[in-house]
Amino acid sequence: VGSEMCIRDSSRSALRIILSNLRSAAHLVNSFKQVSVDQISEEPREILISEYLQAVVESLNPKTKTSNVSIQTDFVEDITVFTYPGAISQIITNLISNSLIHGYPNNEHGTIKISISGHPHVGIEIKFEDDGIGISKDILHKVMDPFFTTKRGKGGSGLGLCIVHNIVTQKLKGTINLKSQPGEGLLVYITIPTLDTTSGRSS
Repeated sequence: VGSEMCIRDSSRSALRIILSNLRSAAHLVNSFKQVSVDQISEEPREILISEYLQAVVESLNPKTKTSNVSIQTDFVEDITVFTYPGAISQIITNLISNSLIHGYPNNEHGTIKISISGHPHVGIEIKFEDDGIGISKDILHKVMDPFFTTKRGKGGSGLGLCIVHNIVTQKLKGTINLKSQPGEGLLVYITIPTLDTTSGRSS
């Protein structure tokens, strides 16, 4: 009898773990689907920015898990904003891809940190940091120019940061600033105003 009870308890525990994992997998699949749809959509909508950015980061797992770089997020603020989620997704995707290619050219171990803050009626601030090899002062002002890359033929198109700059400043009417030095990684600071829900324009 005792062994049967142990088997039943173990079975229940295993089922709870399986169900929990299935729910997590279903949540991830739905998140990935929404991120994919948003990337080809031009429509603004209201999003919980912390939840959405986490979904974007998780959707990049197939790319990041093959690297030696870990991604840390600080999305503690539950800020609901009306914006273009596809544009936000492209920003984060391009920043991470850019760091993996240029910040860690030899697949070095490192850490990327992404944090957000802001106010639902004002906008959000995104702080993106890596501890990679950094960028020298003489080319830092060029990295957002179209087709400028130090990795021609090695995975760099010269469009990653240019796309980010154009999305932030033109599509989202925000600002972007870069800070870096050789050996000290890269810091990207982005501000994005919330959209007017009646006109779709930045408020």
